[in-house]
Amino acid sequence: MASLICLNSKNKITDLAKIQAHNQREDTADNIAFLPGKSHLNYRLHRFVGSPNLLKLEYEQEYKNIMKKNYKKQRTVRKDATVLCSLFVSSNKSFFETHEEPEIRRFFECNFDFLKKYFGQDKVVDAVVHMDERIPHMHFCFVPLTKDGRLSAKEMFDRRGLTLLHNKALASIRESGFDITKSDDAYKPLKMGEELKHSILLKEVKQLEEKLTDYKNTDIQIRSIDEIPFKRRKLPFLEETVSITDENFSKIRNIARFGATVRSEFDRIERENEQLRKRYNDHVILINKLRIQIDELSQNRDELLLEGMDMLKTIKSNQELSTLYEKVKRRVNASKSKIPATSEK
Repeated sequence: MASLICLNSKNKITDLAKIQAHNQREDTADNIAFLPGKSHLNYRLHRFVGSPNLLKLEYEQEYKNIMKKNYKKQRTVRKDATVLCSLFVSSNKSFFETHEEPEIRRFFECNFDFLKKYFGQDKVVDAVVHMDERIPHMHFCFVPLTKDGRLSAKEMFDRRGLTLLHNKALASIRESGFDITKSDDAYKPLKMGEELKHSILLKEVKQLEEKLTDYKNTDIQIRSIDEIPFKRRKLPFLEETVSITDENFSKIRNIARFGATVRSEFDRIERENEQLRKRYNDHVILINKLRIQIDELSQNRDELLLEGMDMLKTIKSNQELSTLYEKVKRRVNASKSKIPATSEK
């Protein structure tokens, strides 16, 4: 049976350009494996619905517009605050193999309608469906503002908040006519959103390291000043002097100017590289925590199943409880199929 997958990733202001580039396919060097010739099937559900996918949104500007209208606090938002949450919404492979394109689109539209009502339509930045990856999915991006105008992703996505979101999302999609349930598949991809950011950070670190290598090579060029020829001369009544040609003097001057510029840029990139490495290490820790949470969820589910089986045995061993259980079961099945339950004597 198909399962509903709804995963959350938290993003800082510095992440918005990368998330925007991935969602809108602006980055041709994106390391996600796209299916050849499928990108034209991607579509947006939030803005410019029905328009060509070339119409782009600027995520940082959308975030600022939303904050201007809805942020109620006086203090400035911290630089390391979570300003955008991105929900990865999908199902397992069997769902997409057994449904035609119109039903797949309706699946994403129903999820989008639920999420924009749940979090608030005025807080939505974007909602894009990707059909050009291994499993179709939707990226639902919004600013995590509370009802009283505070920016707090932590409050929205604590353990209780996540459970409530998953339960309500599952109930909503089932009410829309989809035979969707919870299953093991729903737990396995919990780390995908963080691993996407993890891979983006890896890419940024690699690019900066390449720049550092380039600047180290320029340092070698600067040291080549020692190779410029010169002559020492001893003039009467003067200290020993050095003479060089005008051409070589220009070379020395240009190298000195270039060296000062390169050194400043080199130091800046080293600092930026160190910050990225710290963020990368933080994401490694977070992914490991997610893996632990997955194990805990699986263990809790197994315990609940065992408890349910014990309760069912107890009910069936008692004649009165067993009769009552069968009555309730028939009523529930009747309500699901929209057939009025017959009165029991």
